[in-house]
Amino acid sequence: MNDSSDLHDQYDQLRERIVGLGEQSIRKSYYPELQRRIADLEQFRLMLDQSSDAVLLLSVPSGRVLECNETACREFDLSRDALRTQAIFDLVAAPAGEIVRALFSEAQNGKHRSETFLSVFGSGGKKEFPIEVSIKTVKLGQMLLAVADIRDISAHLHAEKALRASEERYRTLFEDSRDAIYIVAPSGDFIDINQAGVDMLGYRTKEEVLRLNMERDLYVTPYERVRALAQLSATGYLKDYEVLFRKRTGEHINVLLTTSIMHDESGAVTGYRGIMRDITEHKKLEQQLLQAQKMEAVGRLTAGIAHDFNNILTAILGYATMTELRVTQDSAMKHYISNIVMSAERAAALIKHLLSFSRQQTLSMMHIDANALVLTLRDFLSGIISENISFSVDTAGQPLIINADKVQMEQVLMNLVTNATDAMPEGGSLHVGCERFFMSADFVHRHGYGRPGAYACLSVADTGTGMDQDVQQKLFEPFFTTKAVGKGTGLGLSIAYGIVKQHAGYIAVESAPGRGTTFRIYLPLVTTPEESPKDQDLS
Repeated sequence: MNDSSDLHDQYDQLRERIVGLGEQSIRKSYYPELQRRIADLEQFRLMLDQSSDAVLLLSVPSGRVLECNETACREFDLSRDALRTQAIFDLVAAPAGEIVRALFSEAQNGKHRSETFLSVFGSGGKKEFPIEVSIKTVKLGQMLLAVADIRDISAHLHAEKALRASEERYRTLFEDSRDAIYIVAPSGDFIDINQAGVDMLGYRTKEEVLRLNMERDLYVTPYERVRALAQLSATGYLKDYEVLFRKRTGEHINVLLTTSIMHDESGAVTGYRGIMRDITEHKKLEQQLLQAQKMEAVGRLTAGIAHDFNNILTAILGYATMTELRVTQDSAMKHYISNIVMSAERAAALIKHLLSFSRQQTLSMMHIDANALVLTLRDFLSGIISENISFSVDTAGQPLIINADKVQMEQVLMNLVTNATDAMPEGGSLHVGCERFFMSADFVHRHGYGRPGAYACLSVADTGTGMDQDVQQKLFEPFFTTKAVGKGTGLGLSIAYGIVKQHAGYIAVESAPGRGTTFRIYLPLVTTPEESPKDQDLS
């Protein structure tokens, strides 16, 4: 093995030989060979100086620097001649020097790898930064040399750190968002979704959602997905696009989608990312507001008409009564006049209903036990209800005090019972109940009505024909009826709705064709601050 001085001598001899070739070229035809070798050296030197890495040409096995580039001089803060007096192990502060020694030893055995570490550079030992070092052996003529590539990776590590911080901020925003954020593949398969999205869709874990396909598993109407993709392709994004999604339980929810397309460097579509917002509760509240506004408008119109008709009927009844008093009992006119009076009285009763619907009647509010309403109804119906209908009543095991107009609430229950019996012409079961009910915030959120608190829940359930969703949506509209002409005015449930609203209560219906109907009326209990909820939240 040659020592370092011998290698220096060999390196110098190589350069002298090249120069010598120039002298000989005058006498011999070596000029092309000289030109080629000089060009190789110049190209090698140019390549070294253009490199942004510090490059050292090292003797083997001493590790002494034979040549270096300008970057190495700057990084080590030494001149080229000063670097040539150093071994690479001396240029790197301990313990990094041992790492470099190990790399150098492996390179001599034909192994080539790189290491990253923090080291101190410069003649004053003031420059410390992370570097990546790789060493490999090369042959230059008959000499075995080593090339060390030393790269300052400060900027790279800083960029990585900034990227990690950016990713962390994004992940925090992604996970902490109250809206559902998602990423799906072009096929519709979920790639990622945050916890808000998992909760919104009714699943327990993210892994469950990542097994879903948006088109197959979420869209109630697949055509909506086709329309959404068509708009995405045309405009590049969707904003507040309303769709109907299916939750894990099968429940349908109204969702607003805001979505954009993801592309790769070639412009190909790699997926879609966006935000999903559940607006089901908002839609329910919107429908309730529209219903209330419609009822109020019809109520104002009805009130005006009712007052005018009431004035006309007052005159008709007055004159008919006076005429009836003037005719004898056996007069043929007596029968006609009696029919006029009867018809006018029926019309007056209808006007009273109209006034009740329009909220023009004053309620006589008092504290009553909601159980008493059910018991009164039981006593009234027990002797007159059809024999082919099984009638049952349940009351709460405790007083349920409400602030109500007893007569009006009895009218509401009677109307519901009448509708129930009409829905069971072939017979069936009728149940009227009363129970304590605590309306939780979750119940309000799921059903879209009510306020948290304690209520008396009055229910009327039948096993009749039932109703579809279209009928249920129109059920409380004035003059809407499913009965034959002459069998109903279409005001009964509208009046019931108005009366319950006047009592600060809520009325809800649950029904399906062939499965009967259940009406529930929630009336707030008269409670003291010390009282607390005692009943479960019934769905």
